[in-house]
Amino acid sequence: MPEPTPVDGAPDGPNRRRRRTTIVVGVAVVAIVAVAALVLRPTSGSDDQATDTTAPKTETATVTKTTLTSSESLDGTLGYEDAGTLSAQRAGTVTAVAAEGKVVKRGQVLYRIDNQPTILLTGSVPAYRELSTDSDDGPDVRQLEENLVALGFGGDLTVDESFTSATADAVEAWEDSIGLDGDGTLDLGQVVFAPSAVRIDTIVSDVGSSVQTGSSIADITTQTRTVTVDLDSSDSDTIAVGNKVTVTL
Repeated sequence: MPEPTPVDGAPDGPNRRRRRTTIVVGVAVVAIVAVAALVLRPTSGSDDQATDTTAPKTETATVTKTTLTSSESLDGTLGYEDAGTLSAQRAGTVTAVAAEGKVVKRGQVLYRIDNQPTILLTGSVPAYRELSTDSDDGPDVRQLEENLVALGFGGDLTVDESFTSATADAVEAWEDSIGLDGDGTLDLGQVVFAPSAVRIDTIVSDVGSSVQTGSSIADITTQTRTVTVDLDSSDSDTIAVGNKVTVTL
């Protein structure tokens, strides 16, 4: 069988196969370079078809820093802050109650039982005992004396926690001014202490009602206005204590 003809005058033998392999690889490399050259070459064409390299136009705007907010409108009921209930501290027949909606201030009558008045005084300690020269010292004595001074009956009174003869004289003068037989002793049920003036909201025991000690006389409020709104549970994530609101009547 005749031998194959050598390529380009190459000698016979193993070197011939290596030369052929080298040529194939070289062609492949040249092909890759050619493809790369085609990708990187600019598009051919006339000057009218040249790529526009002009930079794009830009505009400026003022940026304002602000707080993003959201709002929601809800229906509510206008009212007053609850202050509790007036309770009778003695048994008898209700002969008078301050009218619903009336604001009762220090020194004024809240209600009458057996025609004996119960007066509002200012203080944080509730009345819980009779006060006289036999009473032990206490903060309720101090707040009584503070009220006597404020009402104009403490000219010779030293405000402290001791119920002295000067305190008894001031109590007697005050009792005479409200139509009581002054004896210098403050009976339980004669006064009600509250932090400030109160408003009669709803009368519970009407005039003529018989009451026992502890019976409810009237529901009371402060003078602070409130708005009560019924919320769905889905609103709990967006409405929280401390949120500012605008109330439109």
